[in-house]
Amino acid sequence: MTARQLTALCAAGMVSPATQALPFWAAGASRSGWLIMAVCLPLNLLAACTFIIYKNRPELGFAELSMSVFGRVLGKFLMLAAGVAAPMVMLAFNTRVFAARFTATIFPGASEYVFLFALLTLTFFITRGGPARAARMGVILLWAALGVLALLFICSLGTLKAANLFPVSPRDYGALAAAAPVGLSVFGVFALGSFLSGHVSNRPELARETRRAIVTMTVFLTAILVVCVGVLGPEMIKRTDYPVFTAVKDLYFPGVLERLDVFAVTLWMLSDTALAALYFIVAAVTLSRVFGIKQYKNIALPLHIIIAGQAFYRMDPLAARELMIFTVEPVCLSVTGGFVLLLYTVGKIRRKI
Repeated sequence: MTARQLTALCAAGMVSPATQALPFWAAGASRSGWLIMAVCLPLNLLAACTFIIYKNRPELGFAELSMSVFGRVLGKFLMLAAGVAAPMVMLAFNTRVFAARFTATIFPGASEYVFLFALLTLTFFITRGGPARAARMGVILLWAALGVLALLFICSLGTLKAANLFPVSPRDYGALAAAAPVGLSVFGVFALGSFLSGHVSNRPELARETRRAIVTMTVFLTAILVVCVGVLGPEMIKRTDYPVFTAVKDLYFPGVLERLDVFAVTLWMLSDTALAALYFIVAAVTLSRVFGIKQYKNIALPLHIIIAGQAFYRMDPLAARELMIFTVEPVCLSVTGGFVLLLYTVGKIRRKI
């Protein structure tokens, strides 16, 4: 795979969790909330500079770099924590929330297990060919997701309320700063993708492609926050379970599209598929590197069985969504992002990078 394909898979995957979590955090910052991603952009770009490690040591992948910097024992332990435990936990919650969104929005009364099975089946077919095949599919999913985001933004322009967006008050700056760590979790998704750097043919380009993807996603996610805050307002966002869906459900494109809420669900489906594929591939590749398993398929099938068992574990959908948005994903993505930052810092100190 190429660096651009890997960052495309990461970018496509981050759309779903970002469009779920960001509106709630934005509501806490009142009319300033739609600026969260713009405020976090400089820090996200600064963090992405750590990927220059692949330019300095292009012959090494992530696993080799980790064991070179931390030593074999500590390096493997940290990789298992950040590259296996974190994505597996996030995948378990992501599949449950994926199914709950369908039954709560488009198909009320339907069984969640139908949608769980659909997501697991899609993930299986995308990932069975290994990281390269999943990354190529990520490019297609990203363009489709960005197209849907652009369509929703354009169709909402006539319904935006300026009073919900302006003026930006200095009194909201504290809440905006408090929500900033959620915006920084964007880097955590790309940090997770860097676990696959051993399969990237042009590793020295990873830092530049990551910065480009972060800027692109900042623009599009800011646009969707403008839609949520501008259409609903901060107080309404706090009272709804799915702000993006609620904001666009009454929108239409005269003479062409009568319901745009279907596109919101399509957006989630595209992104959740990419995200599930990313989580699975990272966990499988990390396990194979740590335990020296040379054949990808030898680890993939047992991992699919474990994930299926996790996904069908009964859990209250609303509780799972709240836990994922406010605890699981921020913590897990902080772990993966923090691991990459720690790798860069310790590597520089020990002159291994």
